[in-house]
Amino acid sequence: MATEPPLKTDATVAKGAEDARVPAIGPVTLAELLVGMRDEFLQWDRGLVGTFIALMWRPASVIRAYVIERNARYAKPWRYLVFSILVSVAVFWLTRSGLDQSSPIESMRQDHVAFVIDNAAWLTGAVLPIAALAMRVAFIGLGMRFVDCLVTLAYTQGQVNLLGIVPLAASVAGWGGSEAPLSIGIALYLVWAWASVSKGPFWRRLIAAILSLIAAQLINAAIVLGVLRFAA
Repeated sequence: MATEPPLKTDATVAKGAEDARVPAIGPVTLAELLVGMRDEFLQWDRGLVGTFIALMWRPASVIRAYVIERNARYAKPWRYLVFSILVSVAVFWLTRSGLDQSSPIESMRQDHVAFVIDNAAWLTGAVLPIAALAMRVAFIGLGMRFVDCLVTLAYTQGQVNLLGIVPLAASVAGWGGSEAPLSIGIALYLVWAWASVSKGPFWRRLIAAILSLIAAQLINAAIVLGVLRFAA
């Protein structure tokens, strides 16, 4: 007499689905390595490129994907920040010879910028935790923990670093002009991005974001000026 196969319970189905998601065990193959590189650099909806595009239009979704959903779709905040610093340093040194250094004042300014660029990694590491603490205070009651502030600052600072490449390239190409529009645009972007991550009345989030931006600029200026004075 033929026996009927055992019924699949919900637990059995769930276990099967979980097993199906378990990655293959064994050494990474060349094909897997190439696919990973493609996903990191060439995909429009994931990796570094996808993170850059998403941060431009929906920064809150990127930050929540890491903080709340633990989603690996986007680049991790610290990887994105370090990548942006490395790109900024590389672009600055590749374009520095094309920048205007005709006057002693401009030459001194470029030397100060070069010093800051060379030490961008540890300067950012010194500024970020203090700025995150100031942001946490500004966003009290708006659903922003200290770790949320750190991740938010890491992502948005990485985005600002990459956007800051534009005036350097424009100067080398002879399209130099006032940097005020870009600076204003970046400030508006930061206020919008920070306000969109938090929860609560919009006017409170907006005020908190503006206060956070002012505090971050003061903290950054104090640390950079202190370092430049010490190194002089």
